[in-house]
Amino acid sequence: MKIKAGLISLVLIIASTMVQAEMKCEAGKCGGSMKSDMKNTKAPQNSKDYVYKGNLEAKAIEIKANEYKCSKCNMKVNKLDYVVQVIMENGDTRFFDDMGCVILWLKDHASDKTTILTKTLDTHKWLDAKKVWYSRIAPTPMAYGFAAVENKKDGLINYMEMKELMLQGKNLRNPQVKKSLLEK
Repeated sequence: MKIKAGLISLVLIIASTMVQAEMKCEAGKCGGSMKSDMKNTKAPQNSKDYVYKGNLEAKAIEIKANEYKCSKCNMKVNKLDYVVQVIMENGDTRFFDDMGCVILWLKDHASDKTTILTKTLDTHKWLDAKKVWYSRIAPTPMAYGFAAVENKKDGLINYMEMKELMLQGKNLRNPQVKKSLLEK
């Protein structure tokens, strides 16, 4: 009887674990964020998971880990050291888990009146993404490698260089680039 009760408990524990695991991903979405091209991933336009509305002052919104999803890759924004916010003219603020995702998203959504704020690794301040410096070898959530720092040091690049390299595919997700950068 004890063995039977123990087996029933074990089956219930396994079943409840399986149910929790199944609920983590939407149908057809598991692993989708790791696709290298990410061309077909688009966040819903009006989902509260992706957009903070009413930020007309274009100031950084303090968020908690896992509160929002990246507007490009749909992953939850959980590593706050790398978070980037894109604030549109209408006050909609979109969140990104990686600067590489921002650059790819902006290809289709750029505007002259878009504000891009990034958290810096060295000072932990929210700063204009176009006025900071970028590492090319940081362990960023989507593995592009571009992380913002406020204070310039050797080996860092500016926003325009980072943007160009990202659009050319010259980031840490490219095996040849990764090898050349990490061998230095």
